[in-house]
Amino acid sequence: MSGSSNTGSSKNYRSQQQGQLQQHYERQQQHRQQQKLRLHHQQQQQPQQQQQPQQQQQQQQQQQQQLLLLLPPQPQLCYLTPMSIPLITWEAPERQGPPGGPDAAAAAAAAAAAEAAANPLLQLSLDEVIERERKSRNKQKQQQKLQQQQQQQQQQEQQLLQQQQQQQQQQQQQEEEDSLSEPPRRRVLLRPSPCAAAAAAAAAAAAANSGGRWLQLLRAVCVEALSIPDAGWDAVRLLQQDEPVLLLLL
Repeated sequence: MSGSSNTGSSKNYRSQQQGQLQQHYERQQQHRQQQKLRLHHQQQQQPQQQQQPQQQQQQQQQQQQQLLLLLPPQPQLCYLTPMSIPLITWEAPERQGPPGGPDAAAAAAAAAAAEAAANPLLQLSLDEVIERERKSRNKQKQQQKLQQQQQQQQQQEQQLLQQQQQQQQQQQQQEEEDSLSEPPRRRVLLRPSPCAAAAAAAAAAAAANSGGRWLQLLRAVCVEALSIPDAGWDAVRLLQQDEPVLLLLL
């Protein structure tokens, strides 16, 4: 009985050990799987974590630049080495007056006055300079417009002269053609007496008052006052020299 009990206890012990070993093995596998999952999760988060510091750095740089723009200028610090003492540099203040005492100041004032007299623009403000520039440009534009108008007028006058010359030439040609085409005419000079001339003037005034045309007026003068037959003539011209003379184109 004792031997059977020993064997049974040994079997139970072995089974317990095997169960413990199996549990330990399973725990190790679970632990390894958890580690793998953690590593995988960390690998996924690393790019995001790398991007976030870069963005933060950029934001910090932008904020620093904005602060530098807003802040007043400060003395520069020169560092030779990380452990060296900083050296503060500053700009020397400008001198209020020229060197050399009152004589030099008077000479500088005279030079400034001479320069201002040579260049009057130095005595003007910015608004005055802008206004003067605007007026000069407007004046230039007006001059250009006047020049263009003058050129256009000259061109128009030249065109009118050419047209007049052409018309005169055409009239001369037409007159020459008419003179060649018309039959020859006779010219007759009549020298009436002073009484006849006075009667002709009275008849001309009466014809003018009656509203007749020029040719009708002369025709009435010739027919009624001078007893010239009203036939075979087209035009009459009164020549006033020493005594009245009538030129008839027959």
